[in-house]
Amino acid sequence: MSDHAATPRFWAPISVLLCGAFVVALDNFIVNVAIPHLKTDFGASYASVQLIVVAYGLAFGMTLITGGRLGDLYGRKRTFLLGLGGFTLASLVCGLAPSPAILIVARLLQGATGAVLHPQIVAMLRVQIAPARRRFAFALYGSALGLGAIAGQLLGGALVDWDLWGLGWRLVFLVNLPVGLVALPLAGLLLEETPRLGRVRFDLVGTLLAAATLGAVLTPLIVGREAGWPLWTWALLAASVPLGIGFVRWEQELTWLGRAPLVDFRLLKAPAFVPGLILAATFYTTLNSFYMALTMLQQLGLGATAFATGMVFLPLGICFLVGTLAAIRVGGRRTLDLGLGLTLVGYALLASLGSVAGADWHPDALVPGLAILGLGQGLFLTPLLNVVLTRVPAVDAGSAAGILATAQQAGGALGIAIIGLLFFGALDGGADGFRHGFELAARYAFGASILCFVLLRRLGASQRRAAPLGETELA
Repeated sequence: MSDHAATPRFWAPISVLLCGAFVVALDNFIVNVAIPHLKTDFGASYASVQLIVVAYGLAFGMTLITGGRLGDLYGRKRTFLLGLGGFTLASLVCGLAPSPAILIVARLLQGATGAVLHPQIVAMLRVQIAPARRRFAFALYGSALGLGAIAGQLLGGALVDWDLWGLGWRLVFLVNLPVGLVALPLAGLLLEETPRLGRVRFDLVGTLLAAATLGAVLTPLIVGREAGWPLWTWALLAASVPLGIGFVRWEQELTWLGRAPLVDFRLLKAPAFVPGLILAATFYTTLNSFYMALTMLQQLGLGATAFATGMVFLPLGICFLVGTLAAIRVGGRRTLDLGLGLTLVGYALLASLGSVAGADWHPDALVPGLAILGLGQGLFLTPLLNVVLTRVPAVDAGSAAGILATAQQAGGALGIAIIGLLFFGALDGGADGFRHGFELAARYAFGASILCFVLLRRLGASQRRAAPLGETELA
């Protein structure tokens, strides 16, 4: 479907799409606050609990590009329904899991089906929303992702502590069921199917090579620190290089033959796409990892309950919503600059808590920094996706969305590895060690945000070279 054929309808389709985006982001974070309860209920080892947490992100990152291409080939509405139905079913299995092993497998299924669902959301926003309202639609999408991340901490903590019907931690997975059961029939009624690429063979070899490459990179990054970086983690990282080269060569060969590759590397020639990928990946190194450090500080370092831990995120969540609403109304380059600037200020305040409030600072000292951080992230993340994808051809929107989301997930995994080394390396068995580890995590995030400023300048330069005066998204 071309841009000019985009449907004028807005709220009906976008409401369903945003529900999908929200639950995918929610489940990437909601399990964090349930870690102590999972461990106690199952009598599981710490390593098993960590696998429960990271299995979702690992499967999600490995399957995203494939999910995007499935939508291009077989129709995005059909693929959206398949992903949402599978995600809802996997959530039910997670909530009923009788053992850590089954829960880990169910989390892998959750991540894989979420990766089938997620790229269709971005692609349908790109091709089904009228151009005049597309920036607004992407702003709503960015806010749904951010609010899903924040709500994961707040809602997860509340559900675990309330222990409704004696289900405890199981509710953090079962909460997806009503969303899925309502959204599935609505999606069937309200979404329009997109044109398919025609009779083409699915790139099975490319899919396997992509999954192997991403798995070889993400598995050591996510699991390596907890496992003590054994030899197999380094062997996997080394193997990712020839696997990646093989994947690129195979995809290029399919392109030359006129067949449909999993990833058309001509997408990398789209104006601002590559700088946008790097910017998004760099910014995402600071999100999941920093929230993880904050959660660990509260529960394991300061002995807070799951609900109290979730409430710490409240000022961040409220200010994120304010920033999102402001970005929707204003948008443009100044919004991105202001958002990154406030993000830097927030991280700077959190990184200097020991110097300003003393080594034994109270959790209340987090509030100003978290509030400013939430405002900055809301202003920045809301317009970012539209800027990165704006000049990608509509027919390749699914693949581009999968590549972008994969870059974000890989960035998140890298951030967890980096901040995990800093945070856990600072622990000394007491609360002071947790505080120091948290400050180190904030210092890394501050440095990464400075790099994002440089990348944002590069992105703006790429947009200006590609567009006539007045047409650039960063104007």
